[in-house]
Amino acid sequence: MENERFTDTFTSIYGGEDYDAGKEQTGWNQAGFDDTQWKPAIVVMATEKQLLPEEDHPVKVMEVLPVQRISQPQPGIYMYDFGQNASGIID
Repeated sequence: MENERFTDTFTSIYGGEDYDAGKEQTGWNQAGFDDTQWKPAIVVMATEKQLLPEEDHPVKVMEVLPVQRISQPQPGIYMYDFGQNASGIID
């Protein structure tokens, strides 16, 4: 994927989007930047379709897991053991 500009490093409905501006091409926002390697924009026909919001179940707390054990493997680094594998957001 030569010369494509991907700056997202992670995107998720739960975790949002991580963006790395360090991956931007130097000077892309300055006059005189050589953009000859960029792909041109694609013109598309307008549609009569109506854009509708996503009608899905909201994200909500399903279960609260109490911490079983807290350890400190290195100074300033803490590990929280919830007693089971889980995927979620710590709040």
